[in-house]
Amino acid sequence: AGMGIGGLALAMAANDTVSNMFGGASIFADRPFEIGDEISLKGVSGSVEEIGIRTTRIRTYEDTIFIIPNKAVADSPVENLSSRRKRKRVLSLGLTYDTSYEQIQEAKRLVNKILGDVGGIEPDPTVRLDDFGDSALLLKVIFWVSDTGEYWGKVAAINEAILKEFGDAGLEMAFPTQTLHVKQISS
Repeated sequence: AGMGIGGLALAMAANDTVSNMFGGASIFADRPFEIGDEISLKGVSGSVEEIGIRTTRIRTYEDTIFIIPNKAVADSPVENLSSRRKRKRVLSLGLTYDTSYEQIQEAKRLVNKILGDVGGIEPDPTVRLDDFGDSALLLKVIFWVSDTGEYWGKVAAINEAILKEFGDAGLEMAFPTQTLHVKQISS
């Protein structure tokens, strides 16, 4: 009986090993990603460091190694972030409620100018008055960065230019506020 249970355990372990080896063969054959690619799967994102016979190793953005059995990799949807041709950014800019219609138009013009000046942005970005928020008039800005390797540099340059240009134009960014109306009772 003991040999039967031991044999069953050995068979199950061998089954996992064989499944992982077939998963590895599938990864090598299909090549959904390569070493150095940034990928996202099973809630883990990072750079592929090693594709082995049994496991794939991913260096996460927190600089840890995540080891995933190849069977799980082969059975999961994999998002290859390195294959992106461009990268989308969405900004929500809150302006104070005392911002006039003309100032909103100026803010939209400034954002479009900044996007053009920074360069490397796909044509026809979206810049619109999107919503009346709890504490702010919300401008929605949607743009695509053409060179994904330049993404964070472009985003930082755009954010800094918006801060400067809005300040120079007297456009006041909002922060969460509440207005309290107190009714006076005469005695």
